[in-house]
Amino acid sequence: MSRRRLLTLVAVITLAIIGVSLLLITMYIKYLLMPRHFHPLPGAVVFPSVYYGALGCWSHNVNIVIPGNSMVVLNYHVHGNVTINGVVIDIAFPAGIINETLTAFSRLSNPGGAFIIGVYVNSRLIASHATSSPIEGLKFAVSNNGNGYMAVAYTSIEAHLPPINLTSDDVITVLIYSAVPYALPSCAVTNEGEEVGLMVRDGWIGVLPTSNATQAAEQLYEEGKYITEEPAIYIINTTSPMNQLPQELTPGLLAEARPIATGYAPSFIMGYVQLPQYVRTANSG
Repeated sequence: MSRRRLLTLVAVITLAIIGVSLLLITMYIKYLLMPRHFHPLPGAVVFPSVYYGALGCWSHNVNIVIPGNSMVVLNYHVHGNVTINGVVIDIAFPAGIINETLTAFSRLSNPGGAFIIGVYVNSRLIASHATSSPIEGLKFAVSNNGNGYMAVAYTSIEAHLPPINLTSDDVITVLIYSAVPYALPSCAVTNEGEEVGLMVRDGWIGVLPTSNATQAAEQLYEEGKYITEEPAIYIINTTSPMNQLPQELTPGLLAEARPIATGYAPSFIMGYVQLPQYVRTANSG
């Protein structure tokens, strides 16, 4: 294994460890929603879950850099009747922006709101969550990296929802406000048909745990139950720090969005997990 790959692996593992210590339930739910090619840790409790949309763009990916003081707008289209209660968006910190990111973070008057993620259904806000845990994890990884070089660090931000029943033609919009620079690991796809082809081919959608009786990616696709992402990343520049996201995506607000990248879809997971009562009734924000 090359030195760069080893350092990248160390960065990923380190960020995962600090993420668990900072937001145990958040990272636990993300684990439950992971695509099937991740195998459970020995002794781990795996609750039944299903993911209707997922992309994993870590290998041979393109890291699309997002500037600070901006809102990213991602649109997803629902096919069939599905229920979701969790959204995960992968983010990254390539070496070229790490110093800029940490410097911007150190100057924030409200560090806890470095990121705000919101999930909208048909333009209405369902849930939002403000967090600084990705930056705290990055700081930890950098300060404990004895070699002084990190190629890229991967982590994620999540939104947990009350169970939302969706039908065909519903539109899910994920809005991410960031006060600091970061990047979106993205797959090159020209259209949503190509994207769902990746999902099915690589088994990123379906039911966990798997068995002969559970719905595989091919079964969900044949039944028309899946969520696809519009292969375009829109951005809205902000003039001042934000403490909360708008309750509604108005035509005026969306008119401010401009494409920062087309033909690319960022890594994401959308699905439903059957959580135990003590987790399911926790704050969804």
